[in-house]
Amino acid sequence: MNVFIKQLLIFFKLFFAKNDKKNENNVKNSNKKEVKTTKIEKQEVKKNIENKTINPTNNKTAKTMETTGLKVLRQGSEGLQVEQWQLFLVGQGLLKVADGDFGKGTKEATMEFQKRNGLTADGVVGNSCYGKAMTLGFEVVQDTSDEKTSAYWPPKPDFEALYSDEKRFEFFGKFEYKADEKGNLVLLDNWKEENIIVIDIPQIKGIDMYGKPKDSGNIYFHKKAAQQMKNLWADWEKAGLLHLVKTWNGTYSARFIRGSETKLSNHAFGTAFDINVKWNGLAKRPALVGEEGSVRELVQIANKNGFYWGGHFSRKDGMHFEIAKLL
Repeated sequence: MNVFIKQLLIFFKLFFAKNDKKNENNVKNSNKKEVKTTKIEKQEVKKNIENKTINPTNNKTAKTMETTGLKVLRQGSEGLQVEQWQLFLVGQGLLKVADGDFGKGTKEATMEFQKRNGLTADGVVGNSCYGKAMTLGFEVVQDTSDEKTSAYWPPKPDFEALYSDEKRFEFFGKFEYKADEKGNLVLLDNWKEENIIVIDIPQIKGIDMYGKPKDSGNIYFHKKAAQQMKNLWADWEKAGLLHLVKTWNGTYSARFIRGSETKLSNHAFGTAFDINVKWNGLAKRPALVGEEGSVRELVQIANKNGFYWGGHFSRKDGMHFEIAKLL
């Protein structure tokens, strides 16, 4: 072997040794970065769980569901996808709290969902479980088409919902309360007597209410928003849209938002109402235009009267309309 070949072999040996070392360092750096990211994510989850609040207009959950693949969820899982799944279970009446922590209660609720739908009741949210949930309206992919028949229509209004209790207190008055063992609120002052009044909405009379026609148009509502509520229903009638309202499901109710043990519902302020619950459950894609129970064609008139639609929350609540600005 001549000197030239020996030098060439030495060169290649050194070259590949150098690249191997470089690749090894890249892998180590990548692992460190992954560990660091995981640590940050866990800290964020822990923060969400400690706060135990749900902001229905926060897009963080929606973005996560849109930009990452669905993960198999099981006891011990944490994060925004867990919270989204829990909210779906809340809407199915199987769970009370959505805190992003897949514990024993979430496993039991998942198993009950699986039993009801002919799935293997192992408490693990995998392909078949997601698939069945999607047929029941569990929304994973966001449709951003502006077609009237799309899940994106109608677009959001040019104002936001009053998503914080502080804002609601500012608009509608602050009240003192405590929660009983069932999670219902007990008011400790006379706020209700001073602010909640009975108003007559004649368009509601005769609409199905829990299986029988509502016998009058009387409802409880906040006095500051009473006229807006009257105007809304009159406008829906004038536009020939009342046939879209299949069921009436209530207004004033002293409670937290479903899925939370800390955040007040707008129903507790007497500034919200629910309709067509059967077709527009919590954390489900609201019925599309043309489908039975759809309320989408009612939304733009509601917006003009200062109401925000729950179908525009990141945790969908298509049955829900609430006052977001006073006119």
